[in-house]
Amino acid sequence: MRKIFLLLLIMIFIVSVFSGCSSDGKYTWSKTYDSGKDDFALGVAADTSNNTIVTGYISNGNDNDIYTIKYNPDGNVLWEKLYDGGKNDYSLAAVTDSSNNVIVTGFVNNGVNNDYFTIKYDINGNIIWTRIHDAGHNENAQGLATDSKDNIIVTGEVYPGIDVNFHTIKYGPDGNILWEKSYDGGNKEYAFDVTTDSNDNVIVAGYSSSGSGYDFCTIKYDSDGKFLWKKTYDGGNTDKAYEVATDSNDNIIVTGETLNGNNVNFLILKYDPNGNIIWTKTYDSGKDDYALGLAIDSTGNIIVTGYITKDQNKNFYTIKYDTRGNILWEKSYDGGKDDYSLDVAIDQNNKIIVTGYVFNGTNNDFFTIKY
Repeated sequence: MRKIFLLLLIMIFIVSVFSGCSSDGKYTWSKTYDSGKDDFALGVAADTSNNTIVTGYISNGNDNDIYTIKYNPDGNVLWEKLYDGGKNDYSLAAVTDSSNNVIVTGFVNNGVNNDYFTIKYDINGNIIWTRIHDAGHNENAQGLATDSKDNIIVTGEVYPGIDVNFHTIKYGPDGNILWEKSYDGGNKEYAFDVTTDSNDNVIVAGYSSSGSGYDFCTIKYDSDGKFLWKKTYDGGNTDKAYEVATDSNDNIIVTGETLNGNNVNFLILKYDPNGNIIWTKTYDSGKDDYALGLAIDSTGNIIVTGYITKDQNKNFYTIKYDTRGNILWEKSYDGGKDDYSLDVAIDQNNKIIVTGYVFNGTNNDFFTIKY
């Protein structure tokens, strides 16, 4: 009897531990940042200490500045950093490395064109280095990732003349360029996100123009930048991919939007490591739905966030799927006016953090929710 009792205690402990390390969608906290100007949060990351990093930009009329906030696990601010390059500066994505350094990327205006711009901060928010990539024409960095060696991969699009191409750069931890690759498929190609897998392969996702409008476009490179494959997905109308992630089996998940008649819907694709489609899923609320953020938890569950239109207002909308694409739960946030969710991250306890911006009646504010 005593052995049975001890076994039951052990089982209860195991269940409690594992249930505490997953998100059931229960609200934990939310945080607003209001500079008194227009504030747009566009990227979020979580470090190994379960701190949350939110990045975006604040707008003061003709001057936009990069703004990054680090919260502790309880949502208390640890530090805030503003970067003003003198003209318009935008941060669109954030990641952390194995030392919990913070990297953000976006683009800055040099007075003539936009250039890729990347900042690496230490754990306390001190700048370690900054990098500008100027090819002599417009370049907009959109996505960011790190690999197992703390290399940093930045992707986005470049505009050589009337063309638009994917352009991906891999930096070493010291900020030196290891390689850079452009992809020109003969149409207009817009890269929006990048991720890595367990072999440090690099996967870039975005969309390319086609006869039906736009198609999802996903490219896989090896760790040295060698092209492995390209996959497009045409749902018959306009399909735009905005985010990409990999799971522990190196499957690739891509999310974005698809036009379904007169409405826009969430679209999620899951590929195997060779680029074969495992499944596709759409979400249709009956109005326009935009999927803009994606993350995978430690068990392979898929979290997609974005915004839906409801009663003429925009609301945060987050869906958690299992590995087969079945919906586990859905959560919305309605602040009473327009609320846009742009990105999502997962912490070490599989807690979910979504960020974006909300309208307060006068200006837009950073807004972050932890589930």
